[in-house]
Amino acid sequence: MSVMHPRWSIRSGWTELPTYVRVGIEQVLGAMIEESIGQQGGFSPRTAERVRTTSGRRA
Repeated sequence: MSVMHPRWSIRSGWTELPTYVRVGIEQVLGAMIEESIGQQGGFSPRTAERVRTTSGRRA
């Protein structure tokens, strides 16, 4: 029996998003992003971040 091994893609990070996208997310969250942690895995090269705002909110 063969085992399937998924191909993981390298994800882009928070700082690689266009400025207008980062600003829009910060507006929705109500504060600037203070910290972002990239999440591993998946098949998409798009960003998957856990973020913390300057107000302490996490998303």
